[in-house]
Amino acid sequence: MRSVASMIEGLGGYINSSKQAIGAGGGWSDTPSNYGLNCATGHIAMALVGADLQESDRLYRYSITNRPDLNRMHTAIDMNSNNLNNVGTLNGNAAALSGDISARNGTFSGAISGNTATTNGDITSNNGWLVTKNSKGWMNSTYGGGWYMSDSSWLRSVNNKGIYTGGQVKGGTVRADGRLYTGEYLQLEKTATAGASCSPNGLVGRDSTGAILSCQSGTWKKIGAGDSQIVTASATAWRWPGATATCPSGKKVIGGGGQCRSNTGFIWLTRSMPSGNNAWTASCDTTEDQNGSITVYAICQ
Repeated sequence: MRSVASMIEGLGGYINSSKQAIGAGGGWSDTPSNYGLNCATGHIAMALVGADLQESDRLYRYSITNRPDLNRMHTAIDMNSNNLNNVGTLNGNAAALSGDISARNGTFSGAISGNTATTNGDITSNNGWLVTKNSKGWMNSTYGGGWYMSDSSWLRSVNNKGIYTGGQVKGGTVRADGRLYTGEYLQLEKTATAGASCSPNGLVGRDSTGAILSCQSGTWKKIGAGDSQIVTASATAWRWPGATATCPSGKKVIGGGGQCRSNTGFIWLTRSMPSGNNAWTASCDTTEDQNGSITVYAICQ
């Protein structure tokens, strides 16, 4: 083979038993497998001398050992609106697309930005928040309810929707601009003491026995037990004395009684009863023909 190779003009050679390309005169050698070539022993070989980048301007379809440059582009590829099919993994720095992206799953290590996002399942955050800006929040598009903030103090209900729960609503204070309704009972846990000071007027509480108290004029007082006053009236008459004690203006009589007196014999109370809603009247009788006296008491509130 050496004789045949020496007859070739240029750098002729042959493939030896080790599958090495050897020059006819032994002036050069190379390994064809380094270029993806599988040359059998006894074949003629020729050497093309030049720099690696001068060997070929083709893009090799197969991997060449120690020659990654043969599978490398040195300029952009214009696909002329054609597809790339059966791609395993696309590795790069950025992607600029004018159309849609369709994929089974997606993993992003940075931020995702856009105009709208629509999913057919749940949106789950493992360690972050659902963050909104510009007086926006969360809204249910079917029923028009949700939550948002339009200032730094209040979490507001979208479209003034109500809050419905079978559990508790708990807070520091609860304020209603309208009425408060309960389907069962109102339970006051903290107790107050009648006669102790309080503020502001109008507070409602209870004492340790459960009696309802209200804050009146800066003092806890039992409801229905306001400032009471006893008014008296006296009279002296022959045998049948009688008198009427009248409450001051603005007060009503809530009880009363009478006391009879005489110098001799027996005297007793013959009548003791309310007179209207603001007075108490009473009268007496004796067993003797003499003067008798009576004092009538009216309890006013």
